[in-house]
Amino acid sequence: MWLKVAHGRSLLAGELAGLLVACGSDDSSPVTPIADASHDTPPGDAPPGDAPSSDSGETEAATPDGGAECTSLEFGGQVVQGMFVVGVPPVPQGGTIADGTYDLVEYRAYVATLPVGMTSPGTFGITWRVSEAATQLEWFESHFSPPESQFRLRGDFVVWEDRNELFFRQTCPEASPGGAPTLTMPYSSTAGDLSITYGQNVLVLRRR
Repeated sequence: MWLKVAHGRSLLAGELAGLLVACGSDDSSPVTPIADASHDTPPGDAPPGDAPSSDSGETEAATPDGGAECTSLEFGGQVVQGMFVVGVPPVPQGGTIADGTYDLVEYRAYVATLPVGMTSPGTFGITWRVSEAATQLEWFESHFSPPESQFRLRGDFVVWEDRNELFFRQTCPEASPGGAPTLTMPYSSTAGDLSITYGQNVLVLRRR
């Protein structure tokens, strides 16, 4: 079943999601923050174990910013200005993810050629709190490039170490009747750094 997150605003929360960032196949396309990016689960590729699934097909998130109701987490890292890199993202390697608080420290947008008239894909801040043996995720994301905005999310978190992917299902703010928004995120985790791949973009979050 194909599941999609579509927050409808231009922010990097994401879904990651928000999180997090997707330039798409066209290098001239504007960068979409994680929480607003659309990411699909391959057909017939349901989450393993107790990870949730849905028969509703494509779904849209409810109000993107859940506020303090979803998490008390505040942005605690540095403001990161994204950079363009000519080439392709490294292959995700997976790895063990420890509970803790992670802050965005680097954002790279990989392109075939450097875009004309655009020096950076944007300026962002992301803080994640991973808890309960890496089964819960709280997400705070701020966008400092116009239009400025922020998101707070909470949800179920599944680490698929055998396939180098993370699975996130939003539980707060409450999902629309059609089903909870979900994200599948290729990742690498080494020495406290968690690298999330979104299309041709890589976000690096560092454990405090």
